[in-house]
Amino acid sequence: MAIFLPSLSGGGAERVFADLANALCRQGYEIDLVLAQRTGPYLADLDPEVRVCDLGASGVVGSLRPLARYIRDTDAGVLISALNHANVIALSAKALSGSQIRMVVSERNSPKAELQSNLTSRAIRLLMRALYRRADAVVAVSEGIADQLVEHYGVKRAQIAVINNPVDTERIDRLAGASIEHPWLPSPDGSKTVLAVGRLEPQKDYKTLLRAVSLSELGDGLRLVVLGEGSQRSALERLAAELNISDQVDFAGWEPNPFAYMAKASLYVLSSKWEGFPNSLIQAMGCGVPVVSTDCETGPSEILAGGRWGRLVPVGDAQALASAIDATLIDGTGPDVRRRAGDFHPEVILAQYLAVLRGE
Repeated sequence: MAIFLPSLSGGGAERVFADLANALCRQGYEIDLVLAQRTGPYLADLDPEVRVCDLGASGVVGSLRPLARYIRDTDAGVLISALNHANVIALSAKALSGSQIRMVVSERNSPKAELQSNLTSRAIRLLMRALYRRADAVVAVSEGIADQLVEHYGVKRAQIAVINNPVDTERIDRLAGASIEHPWLPSPDGSKTVLAVGRLEPQKDYKTLLRAVSLSELGDGLRLVVLGEGSQRSALERLAAELNISDQVDFAGWEPNPFAYMAKASLYVLSSKWEGFPNSLIQAMGCGVPVVSTDCETGPSEILAGGRWGRLVPVGDAQALASAIDATLIDGTGPDVRRRAGDFHPEVILAQYLAVLRGE
């Protein structure tokens, strides 16, 4: 079996597929992890038995011919790829190779949101529409994404398998107990600390989260820690200053172990405009932390069962988000969110992936 990715950079898809490679390896399968570029922090987490194949390409597009050669020469019976640019290249490489290898692609973001935001180029969208239908199977990480693949890219529903992202609660438990040095975690007496994790990019809509913090009834007793880096860092710091909450907000950068922060936070908040299936929401629940999320496409409503496991608010509504944060923190009671996190155990998800990879 082979897995194709651009790299093992610190994103959610890369984490899922590094874990999948390790899990398949432990099951006795020979696994090739084929990378356009052999880079990224998750390389250090790979099982020694996972064979890393570095295509040495300048980028995903540059990996087309090297990947076609790999597919032509490999003994692997199936290849799975993730992230839409990589999916397009993988399907094109199969056509170029003339191989009959089984091809599975994984779609992890909302096609509808990507179309509306113009984040995916017109050329890639046209190629996705033409090529996804040639895949032997398409994995969607949520029911919402499955529906949108049918509507926007013409994928047949029979081609699609909905497989949620796995969350390794045992691993989270081990890492959550690590000590950290942060003055707000755990929260000092009389204050509450909200945590958010994710790239500092428009999709995550941290501007609305900052405005919600400024509107909170808890005033300066509410702190916000954001883990992640990205292009909006300077703009977000300026907005925090304009809202007079700079002393309440810490953009703490990317952290290899966000679980140690989650376990010590008062509340986890997802403020995104759209998602695919946000693992960080389940990871926070696995740490036993209450959660609040926007009801964005797609994933949060499925994870939180329409609000049963945490409050859902409209996208971009700072006042509604502030009210949900206040209500959750002031209430102090809520469901046992660890129970819900257990529904996404890797053993459950691995069995679903194996069925798709084998064509069962």
